[in-house]
Amino acid sequence: MKKFIEWIKTNTSTIIVTGLGAVFIYSQFNAAVKIDTHLRELKAQAEDAQTALALSSGQAVYMAGASCTIKTTPDITVAQVERFAKACSKAHAQYLEDSASHRVEVKEEEPQQSVAE
Repeated sequence: MKKFIEWIKTNTSTIIVTGLGAVFIYSQFNAAVKIDTHLRELKAQAEDAQTALALSSGQAVYMAGASCTIKTTPDITVAQVERFAKACSKAHAQYLEDSASHRVEVKEEEPQQSVAE
């Protein structure tokens, strides 16, 4: 035990520096994870904004359960057509989600028939 205490006394500065380094590395890693999370959120928000812009501008017209029409005049690039198609696919996903939740609500509202009837 005495050897251990002597080792701590002689290496106190090394122990402190190592501890501070570990705390610093942990804080930097934690900050990097937070930045990554925020960047993913920003990317999702940007995609949602692109979808809303494409659908509200009339360059992509989604008719729920029927079709999606995309403006493809010579001034529209392939990248824009891909963005418009993605906007239609997101709108369709929202439609499916809404219709699925509606079907669940309808099923829950239906009265249960008793076996005796």
